[in-house]
Amino acid sequence: MVTNTETFHETCLFYDHYGDVISLDDWCKLRSDSIYCMIGKTQVYNYVVSTIWTGIDLGYHPDIPIIFETMVFDKDGNGIEQIRYSNIFTAQAGHGAMIKEYSLQRAE
Repeated sequence: MVTNTETFHETCLFYDHYGDVISLDDWCKLRSDSIYCMIGKTQVYNYVVSTIWTGIDLGYHPDIPIIFETMVFDKDGNGIEQIRYSNIFTAQAGHGAMIKEYSLQRAE
């Protein structure tokens, strides 16, 4: 937990696409690269499936950094589903699976 004498970046670990720890400076450089951050953004009928790299452990697993997130947005921009991942490979696969899921919903 961050105390009054610590700042967020002193207690946080930053990660690249492969889960390797990187410096705050490197993380800032990568975060400014929209191509690196946006894993996928796909329109599926009235939904948008978006997968991004955050590079910051979102803290949902004690042993594995969770640094990617897929969200599905409805036509009004409301987030309706969210899944998080630990590496680029599962994030890419998860993005594809979410596209398929929402494509199949339309077909039903």
